[in-house]
Amino acid sequence: MTRIRARAFRGLLLLLSLAAGLALAEVLVGVVVPDLDDRIHYAVRSRVCCRPDPDAVWSLRPGIEASRSTEEFDEHVRTGALGLRGADPVDPRDRPRILAVGDSFTFGTGVDDDQTWEVVLAASLAARDRPAEVLNAGVPGYGFDQGFRAAQKWSARLAPDLVLFGLHCTDVASDWDVPLWDLRDGRLVPLDPSRNWIALQMRLKTSTPDLLRGLRSFRALVGSLRRRDPFGQLPALDWAGTTAWQRDKVVAALAFEPIAGDPRRAVVIMPCKEDLSGDSTVLWADLPRRLEGVGVPVLDAGRDLRPPADPAAGRGFFFDRDIHLTPAGNRWLAARIERFLVDRGLLHGLRSRPGSPGRTGPGARRKEVPLRARPLVGSAR
Repeated sequence: MTRIRARAFRGLLLLLSLAAGLALAEVLVGVVVPDLDDRIHYAVRSRVCCRPDPDAVWSLRPGIEASRSTEEFDEHVRTGALGLRGADPVDPRDRPRILAVGDSFTFGTGVDDDQTWEVVLAASLAARDRPAEVLNAGVPGYGFDQGFRAAQKWSARLAPDLVLFGLHCTDVASDWDVPLWDLRDGRLVPLDPSRNWIALQMRLKTSTPDLLRGLRSFRALVGSLRRRDPFGQLPALDWAGTTAWQRDKVVAALAFEPIAGDPRRAVVIMPCKEDLSGDSTVLWADLPRRLEGVGVPVLDAGRDLRPPADPAAGRGFFFDRDIHLTPAGNRWLAARIERFLVDRGLLHGLRSRPGSPGRTGPGARRKEVPLRARPLVGSAR
């Protein structure tokens, strides 16, 4: 009996020691790393917006009804049964279908559902007797690789006539850290979507009991993965080399990668605050020209905001602190996109109902032009 009591006492001491150590760790982590949640990707820490996606790492949940308020805006968001922002696709369809893919600038962060540029564009086209269904497949936080995967998924399911790829400065400057392709010999090579830091954060969260998930030390562990490359999928390049690698991937994807139904493809380079200072020029480099060279029409929407343009004229299109477009910015962008679609003939010849003949006119077939010949500095390790 004495021996049993001694073992129980030692076990109790061990548990108390572990508890004390854990409590001390919680205190120390709280002091040393006060902004724990900022180190965990929003798609991982949010209980509302997102779900794991085997192809694009994460996607929006269907049936979301959520509101968010900041010092600058009140945002109300609803997703339909498919997980697209706003209304579900019309079935049976009676007009051409345009699919918009991209990040938060395509999604419309900061504005209500009826203020996104997609909704404004659809209303304007209808008012000018050019009715089209404009679907919003933007997902906040996406990089180009994820947006292209989304285009492939939604095209197979929804058969759009035209896909608009929204590119933002972050697609080149920072959001290449969740790569879904590498570039080898000018062609894309698929990478495992589960082998990146956001997917790993998601696995840790979903596989850990609720009791441990709330601990600061656990959140510090998850946060330590932020923007790291735990599986060696990124190229061993400096910042300039990595941005060039990302631009090369954009051209390779839009020129050669298949999309179900072979819809027309066009790119909208979204306005960003870097346009106001002209700093965006180095990010895009010759990307618009190269895309046009492989038959992909490009609207560089931010060009009108760059010097020598008056920066004050464009500031009203952005929130002061937040990087996103205001309602006025979304309206301005919708007008620019509408003019682009009309001027480039991208609405001409689109089918208006299922089973109608294939499309004709400008942009119906992409040129098979090789990528710019230049040695790649590196590839995925």
